[in-house]
Amino acid sequence: MNLVWSAKFTSAASRVIRRDAKLLSEIERTLARLAAGPPQFPLRAHKLKGESAGTWSCSLNFELRIPFEFVKSSETSEVEINWLTTGTHDEVD
Repeated sequence: MNLVWSAKFTSAASRVIRRDAKLLSEIERTLARLAAGPPQFPLRAHKLKGESAGTWSCSLNFELRIPFEFVKSSETSEVEINWLTTGTHDEVD
C-alpha cells in the first residue's frame, strides 16, 4: 500500500521526535508494518467512532497514537493510507 503524509502528520511527527528522538525508529517501524498489509494485532489498529468515524488509529507505543484513513487514489485507483497526525491519545482525539 502507498503511504500519504498530511502536512499535519509531518508537523506532529516532527514535534514528537523532538521530544524523544528514539521515537523515529518506532514511527518508521509502525508505518512499514501498516504499509505491508492489513492492520496487525501488535499495532492495535482499530476503527474510530463518533466524530472520527471512518478513521482508524494504531498504537505507536503505549502512549502515542497515529490516526489514519484508507483512501482510494484518484490517479491509480489503489488504496492508500493517509496519515493524519500523531500524538498522545488526548492530543489526537
